[in-house]
Amino acid sequence: MAVQLSLVTCPVQMMPATSENEKVRFHTLNRETQNRVVSHYVESVTGN
Repeated sequence: MAVQLSLVTCPVQMMPATSENEKVRFHTLNRETQNRVVSHYVESVTGN
């Protein structure tokens, strides 16, 4: 990959900003109690 600026081309390398164990995660809080809200995924047909 390269970035071209007018007549100048500069090679660049794409790298992730964080590693897998450094990912930023946000928690949703209940506004009244300040307790963390937990999400659970369920199948739409069986409800499992």
